[in-house]
Amino acid sequence: MTSFPINDPNDPVLMSLKESLGLNQPRPKSFYSPNTVHIPLIGSIVFVRDKQGIMMLSGILAYWIYGVWSSYYVILQPHYEAGHIKAWFLYYHFIICVLCLVALFRASTQNPGEVPHVTEEFAKQNKWEICPTCGKWRPNKSHHCRRCQQCVARMDHHCPWINNCVGEGNHYLFMQLLFYAFLFSTNTLIALLSHFWVWPKCTSCDQESFPIKYGLWFSYLSFVMSIAMAGSMFSQFFAQHFNLMMNRTTIDNMKINSPDDVDYSTLQIRSVLLSYSELCGTRRFYMWPWPCRGKRSSLLTGVSYA
Repeated sequence: MTSFPINDPNDPVLMSLKESLGLNQPRPKSFYSPNTVHIPLIGSIVFVRDKQGIMMLSGILAYWIYGVWSSYYVILQPHYEAGHIKAWFLYYHFIICVLCLVALFRASTQNPGEVPHVTEEFAKQNKWEICPTCGKWRPNKSHHCRRCQQCVARMDHHCPWINNCVGEGNHYLFMQLLFYAFLFSTNTLIALLSHFWVWPKCTSCDQESFPIKYGLWFSYLSFVMSIAMAGSMFSQFFAQHFNLMMNRTTIDNMKINSPDDVDYSTLQIRSVLLSYSELCGTRRFYMWPWPCRGKRSSLLTGVSYA
């Protein structure tokens, strides 16, 4: 009699189910999930075909566009032309804006860490377990995402705001997105506070131009949005940082319903260097903030997330 969940990959019930679903067909080593899209001159990117995720990602992109437009045309440009701010402040602001957008694009289109196909011998040697959903061998802390329809290595959670999973392959990009979004929102908030109470009113500006004429309402909206975004990004970054230091994931925390569910013997506090070196795939700390790079997998030699 078969017991559930099925942990034996050779169980006849599991083999029959895999055969009926076509999961027992051999696939090449270069196989990626159905979410992979091939774009000329760019290569392969991940695009999850989830309507809710696409809408939420579009909302984040619209927020970024509005934030850049309002911060520049309503606040920074008039005060720069009036001589109230220096050029370096503008350059710093736009560098943060660009890095935030790049991190968003990379985190949402990067392979989150799809578990590669391995032999049963390799899986047992490395103490991998069988996924009860897709029957695939996977390492510890992996999870099968029902939205992405794949097993993701060291999956932290599925983030609808980037329409992608956050796992071993793109977790460092997600952390960069939180960090740069926080800097972007904080910088905008500082500019707004200075606009309200420090910098004098721009008398040389065209008072009939659209950004200046309705600038007060744009400023109020940007003020509320920047406070909400800065607070949200800071809290999420702190939570992710705490998980990294404790070698835990969001899914690990979600499984805790009471203090009795915590195995205190396995808890550990790691150093910042070790935690972020593992997250970013390199001990060169000056490369940690750079989003335009790949990362080698810690599961298999020769596997990289580009």
